Amino acid sequence: MKNLKNYLKLSVLMMALVLVSTSCSDDDEETPVFRADFIGTFSTNEVCRSGTTDSYDMVIRPDESTGAGPNDILITNLYNKNQLLEGQVIDANTMLIPHQTRGTITYLANGTRNGNVITLDFTVAAGGISDLCQATMTKQP
Repeated sequence: MKNLKNYLKLSVLMMALVLVSTSCSDDDEETPVFRADFIGTFSTNEVCRSGTTDSYDMVIRPDESTGAGPNDILITNLYNKNQLLEGQVIDANTMLIPHQTRGTITYLANGTRNGNVITLDFTVAAGGISDLCQATMTKQP
């Protein structure tokens, strides 16, 4: 009987210790939003390893669709193709366009921002041929 009382006391003490040592976190913490500096229309100069070059405008806008996160973006006209691509802003200076196919072209890209300029390194592939390109994007006022 004495052992049972000691066991009960020890059990109550252990449960109290667990409750006291459990820390609570604020579930309402906001995810930092970095995408504002990436939003806009950009004058773009593109150079590809295949030797092709091109100049065109690109648009990056917030993705406000259902289920989109606070740093999700939509990119229009990468590779001078009027395609809408989904992307994410990772931090204040980094963006990502994950692997996705639009029409017959597959895209994959990552970019870094320095002030009003984004340097986007990307791969495009179509019909079994791929190319590595770099787009220098300057934000228009």
